[in-house]
Amino acid sequence: MSEDQAQQLTQIFNAALEGDEQAARRMWGLIYEDLRNLAANVLRRDSPASGLEATQVVHEVFLRMSQSSPEKWDSRRHFFGSAIRAMEQFLVDHARERKAIKRGSGRAPISLSVLAGELADFDHAASAESSGLITAIEELDRIDSDAADTARLRWLMGLSNGQVALVLECSVQKVRRDWTFARAFLQRHLAAHVD
Repeated sequence: MSEDQAQQLTQIFNAALEGDEQAARRMWGLIYEDLRNLAANVLRRDSPASGLEATQVVHEVFLRMSQSSPEKWDSRRHFFGSAIRAMEQFLVDHARERKAIKRGSGRAPISLSVLAGELADFDHAASAESSGLITAIEELDRIDSDAADTARLRWLMGLSNGQVALVLECSVQKVRRDWTFARAFLQRHLAAHVD
C-alpha cells in the first residue's frame, strides 16, 4: 500500500469516526476481509468445540471498537492495532467462559513454549490470561509498542513475519528483531512473576 493510499484510508477512518455514514460503510468494506482473514487464521487452529466463526469474531470486534474508538485514527496501523486488541480480548473472554463452563474456575499454568509457537487454541488463551501473559504484553506495550504489536500478531493471530510486516507496514527484518525482543521480554516477565 502506497503512502497516499494509507493516508486516504486514514481519512476514511476519521470521517467514519466523525459520523459520516458513507465513510463508515466504505471503511468496513475496505477492511472487513482483512479482519475476517485474521480471525479465520486464529480459528483454524482452534478445536471445533469453540463454536466460533470468523464472521462472528469480526462482528464482535466491530461492536467492541464502536464502544471504545479514539477521537482520531493516526494511521491504518493504529486502526488495525486497535482491532487486534479488541479481537484478542474477545478471544480471551470467550476462552475464559468456555474454560469456566468446561472445567470449573480453576487456574492452569501456561508453558513458556507457547511464546515460541504462537497461540494454538482458545484454552491457551485462557491460560495466557490466568498466567499473566496478557498483562506481560500490556507491560511490553508501555516499553516498546512495536514489539508488543508484533507479539500480538505472531502469538495471537499466528501470522508469519511477512504477514506481520504487511499489517504493520514495516520490513520483515524489523519484525524479526521485534519478535526476538518480545519473546525474551515476555519470558523474563513471566519467569519473574511466577507464583
